[in-house]
Amino acid sequence: MSGKLQALARQVVREHFGDIVETVFAALVRKGRQLFSGILAATRLQPKQVRECLFILVQHGAARHIETTEGHRQMVYYSVDYSGVLLRDRVPLFARLALERFGQTGAEIVLHMSTHGRVFPKHIFSAIEASDLLDVWRGLVEHNLVEKVTDDEGSAAAASADVPEITAAPAKGRRGAAARANAEFASNGSAGSKRKLASTGDEHSSSKASRMSRLASMALGETSPEDDVCISELAWRRINENAGEVMRALLELTESMGPMSKIGSTSASVPAISSKLREDKITETVTSSWLSGMLQLMEQNEVPFVTRADERGGGLYAVNFEKITAYLKQELIENHVREKFGIIGLRIWRLLLYKGMLGEKEDVPKTLDHAPSRTFFLFSVSVPRCASALQDAVCEAALRLKLRAAHHTAAVAGILDKLQRSDVQENRDLLPDGERRAVDAYLEARDRLRVSELRI
Repeated sequence: MSGKLQALARQVVREHFGDIVETVFAALVRKGRQLFSGILAATRLQPKQVRECLFILVQHGAARHIETTEGHRQMVYYSVDYSGVLLRDRVPLFARLALERFGQTGAEIVLHMSTHGRVFPKHIFSAIEASDLLDVWRGLVEHNLVEKVTDDEGSAAAASADVPEITAAPAKGRRGAAARANAEFASNGSAGSKRKLASTGDEHSSSKASRMSRLASMALGETSPEDDVCISELAWRRINENAGEVMRALLELTESMGPMSKIGSTSASVPAISSKLREDKITETVTSSWLSGMLQLMEQNEVPFVTRADERGGGLYAVNFEKITAYLKQELIENHVREKFGIIGLRIWRLLLYKGMLGEKEDVPKTLDHAPSRTFFLFSVSVPRCASALQDAVCEAALRLKLRAAHHTAAVAGILDKLQRSDVQENRDLLPDGERRAVDAYLEARDRLRVSELRI
């Protein structure tokens, strides 16, 4: 993991959860997966503080854990989940998507769950008052914006309860358990997504754990809700606005039918897709033959948006996420190359990508000494390496924006403390003119920086 990504993740945790939680998170970043005893030694905090920080990190998807049994002892290893951390900054985009689909109530539910992590539905119903709350909740679950936590994915508080047994294990047993845990962790791609629930009270009993819910996109860390908008816009740019509307309808339909993988979605029939189309967004008369032709056009496009899964009933179509993701990745890299090196640099990059290894056009034979003046040099591009370099550039830009925002906040920290006083909240004129201007300038700069972060 690159140093820029680690620094950005630490800054995100500091902003959302505070300095003490960031201290525990930083120990996991530096040391890798650790037992509770290792984290305690690295942070030099009190056991209660470390336990509560780990609870917060796991509860909000910023860390994960895996268990292994050594005799009668239970070994729990903690590690960082970078995708869960970075998605914290995209909560406003998730809330906007919920607002567009389900109204104000949907946005309030998303914001409440992003604040509290895993919650019981009854907590949502008691915290938010709306006449359409139940219908919106069902809609969020149906469209996979919220997912249910099963009996095996209970509260992380159980992990902290086992800490005394872990730290009391003999050194020899600890090393043996660590080796087995490392092997299990490396072979299990879903480590940390499931754990046995230990009863910590009536509210967290296993009979009720199946009703706990969380933001699906925040927990999975694989796809984000705004991807639907990106894919629909891509279909609109590559084909036409009708294709963009068909793509939107197919995405909305397949989301409600079941989970989606990185390769493709569940399949849907032509009549089902037609029922989801907004006729005011279509410039043609919607018929079965027209929709079938549009889907075939999308399947045969240079970017195959859909794949045909079955021929029955006019055909079953699924979203081809694998091809779409590959194209979007290449398009993003090309935009970065053009901005940094110009159109000539982009043409060279594309030539090397499509032609493979290319050398300089020199009519000079190579010699055994490999002198530069008498050697052909072959050039090529690697999309994964370009993607890694672009990721580092994005992380560095986002980190600089966050550090600049922190600098602005520190400059007016004293004034912000005054704003918390009840008399100042009732009458802001109690502040001197200079301090009021400083606060206004700070709020304006903070909003601009926040917008820049979301654009990144």
